[in-house]
Amino acid sequence: MAERTLTVNGLTKSYAMTGWRLGWLVASPEIIRLATRQNGQSVSCAATFTQHACVAALTGPQDNIAMMRDAYQQRRDFMVDALNSIDGVECRSIEGAFYLFPRFPQSQKNSLELADALLEQAQIAATPGIAFGQSGEGHLRFAISTALADLERAAERLARVAPFL
Repeated sequence: MAERTLTVNGLTKSYAMTGWRLGWLVASPEIIRLATRQNGQSVSCAATFTQHACVAALTGPQDNIAMMRDAYQQRRDFMVDALNSIDGVECRSIEGAFYLFPRFPQSQKNSLELADALLEQAQIAATPGIAFGQSGEGHLRFAISTALADLERAAERLARVAPFL
């Protein structure tokens, strides 16, 4: 199976390097040649500081990974419970990401209108669900990668404005 197996990984989740877009592919030499050709035509290269950060992350102490995982789990658990306690908001729990995708089934607003209203009325930024396809309509995507205290304030502000969404 080795010649037919592709392993793709990155640093975004494990090392909290969101947006840095640095990862790797392990595959047969033939696949690597094709991937290298494709990569050379679609992107230039990762920034030098990103490459150095990658080396430091992979070769440095790994004890922070468990600490970060536990912090994200705490944030997720808090926010899922907080969102589900608000009338008019439904949120499933997630694994392996620091985003939530709650829906607002009682709202008459589409996801663009919801995101705008939430930003204007509660100073909470969210990505409209429609950005992820038609099935995302009625949802918003929230990042939970900030401090727990910030999430607590956001949940309080959302609870105050939810009846008006």
